[in-house]
This record gives sequence, structure tokens and C-alpha cells, in this order.
Amino acid sequence: MIRNFEEVIKRAEDLGPKRGAIFYPHEEDVILSIAEATSRGYIEPLLIGDREKIKSQLREVGLSGNGLQIIQQKDPQEASDLCVRLVMEGKADFIIKGNVITTYLYRSLIKVTSSLDISLVPSTLCFHEVAGVDHLFVITDPGVNIAPDLDTKVKIIRNAVAVLQKVGYQSPRVMILSGARAIDQGLPSLQEALIIKEMAKGGELGECTIEDFHNLVDLLNHPSKGFPDILLVPQIEAGNILVKAIDHLGIGKRQCVTVGAGIIALTPSRSDDHEVRLLNIALGVLLSGVAREDKIDH
Repeated sequence: MIRNFEEVIKRAEDLGPKRGAIFYPHEEDVILSIAEATSRGYIEPLLIGDREKIKSQLREVGLSGNGLQIIQQKDPQEASDLCVRLVMEGKADFIIKGNVITTYLYRSLIKVTSSLDISLVPSTLCFHEVAGVDHLFVITDPGVNIAPDLDTKVKIIRNAVAVLQKVGYQSPRVMILSGARAIDQGLPSLQEALIIKEMAKGGELGECTIEDFHNLVDLLNHPSKGFPDILLVPQIEAGNILVKAIDHLGIGKRQCVTVGAGIIALTPSRSDDHEVRLLNIALGVLLSGVAREDKIDH
């Protein structure tokens, strides 16, 4: 069971190198993280974007670029689609997003996921390491699904459960967040949480446990139960607020990935520096390594 990001780094050292398709590596921090990840043996990079911008950035940081494979694609949506195709065709193991808006990758993943199986959805998982919590936990989905209905929430949970099981969480504990209070038990998010709990009892979500409490105050009131492994947010805005509060208030460290259709896409924030991005790449190496024989495709 991977409990912290230090263990992620150690596993990446063992599992690498993996083939990383780099989507739009046009910024200094992206190039520096790619160079460091390559030197550490994490990845064999395939750079996809504007060739001249990539070469210029390599020169800016003092790198020759000799031996690096660069594929020319100036249009960001076509570059994103190409990254997805490379993974689908087995020519890359995972995708690394550069300093570019994530919407392009979300579009590519939604398109390929729906074309393979309309019953599946891609979703974003933000891994967090927080002092006082003895394991990594995931917040999902703060990225792809804007206002998921009951069916979509079930699919998001399945994604997260499958990913965590790959890194040793045999039966992840899931907390479905809701703003319900004693005077308002009719919130849709709470009612859906109760339905999902019954579905989990019937084995419809895979091997996992749904918690009885649904907001962070309740969580603090049940310290003996320990912190859950997965927090499902009711909609994308709540997820963004929660993820960024943990990150920018200095409560903990965060690394985000988006999964779907057997594809792992690293989706760091555009504000992340090269050291944060390097850790993100290590996480991608880990997830792609453990997913080799049994793809994450829920």
C-alpha cells in the first residue's frame, strides 16, 4: 500500500523508464521536469507540440535536445488527440500535460472513452498527502464531470476504487460529500449517497466501503474511524475549492491525474513548478507500471 509521495518516488525508480507523451512542453518548468525525470530514469519522453518553441525552450535551459523525439503539432487539440492515440496504440504509457489548459485533454479523453464504451466516463483524481493522515487520499472528481448525476457518480467511484486498488488499497473507504444538515435531509447529494451505499453493499462498485458520514464536520467527529481513502465531491466547483484549499493553504501536497479508457493522463496545475511536476511524473510512472497487466479502464 502506497502511503505517501516518498513511496511513490521509490516505486517510480524501480518501475521506470516509461514512455511519456508530453503534451505541449513549451514552458521552462515543464522542460526542466522532463529533463530531470529522464535523467532519473523515470521516462523516455516523446515531445509533442510546436517544434521551434520546444527547441527554443530546450536552449533556454541549456539542453541540446539531442536524442529527444519531437513530433510537430501546433494545434493544441490535435496535439492532445495525438497523445491519446499514442497511448491507445501502445506507443506511449501515459500522458504528461504541459503548461496548457486541461480542457483539450478532457475533450480527447471524453471522445475516446465514449467511442469505446458509452457506459464509461473519464474522471480526475487528486491525490493528497496531509500531515496527520497516515495515507494518501483521493478527491474526485474536481476536473471532468461538472455536475454528475447518480449514474456518473457511480462511475467516478469505480474509477477511483480501481486506481487505489492498483496501489495496494484493497478495499478503499469512500466518503460521499454532502452539505446536508439536520434540518435538510432532502438534498439530492445526500439521497444519492444513500442509494450508492446500498449499491456498494450489493457489490456494484467493486471492493470498497461507503462511509456513513457525509461532511467534513462529521469526519472530525469520528476520529476513531480514521480518514477515508476517497472523497467524492457533489460537483466540480466543490471539488476545485476543496483541492485548492488543501494545496494553497499549505495543508498538504497534491498531485492530479485523469483516467479513462485505459489511459493515464497527468493533469498538473499550470502554476506547478518543475519540482511538483517531477513528482507528478513519478506518480504517472507508478500508475502506468501497476496498470500494465490489468488496465485502469473503468
